[in-house]
Amino acid sequence: MPERGTAEQFQRRTEAFFGQSPAILARQLQDVVIQVEGTNRAIRLTSLESWRLSQVGKRYSPMQEMKLGDLWAPPVRTMRQSLIVAQDMGRVGACVRILRAATYDPGTSSYVEMVREGQTAEYLGMDKNVIASLRFVDESDTLYLSRGRSLSK
Repeated sequence: MPERGTAEQFQRRTEAFFGQSPAILARQLQDVVIQVEGTNRAIRLTSLESWRLSQVGKRYSPMQEMKLGDLWAPPVRTMRQSLIVAQDMGRVGACVRILRAATYDPGTSSYVEMVREGQTAEYLGMDKNVIASLRFVDESDTLYLSRGRSLSK
């Protein structure tokens, strides 16, 4: 699909989209497709949970230093969560947690539901504590995931 807009327009669209409250953002993200830039890897978000600032504990405080729309894969026990950084009451640090997603199977042109929460970060190629960026790059409702950077501790 051709871009049609400018990079600045897509950046503003991305900022406005992720600037919503966590509850509204979680509803807006339902059934959205995330595609890893430069690959045919894609997921469709199927189950999400919003966390307000008051629900985010100290373990997740690094989100306060991230950008809206960052996708973070913090390790929790033996898995990696997938958290999309959001804002609450004008402050960054809230999030939308991806509980389940479905992977795109190009062979059947359909989506297959993942069994575990931790599979999302694995499928997207995100190692522990990696932060990647989600953004719109065209007129579609697909969010594109750019390769991430590691969170230094």
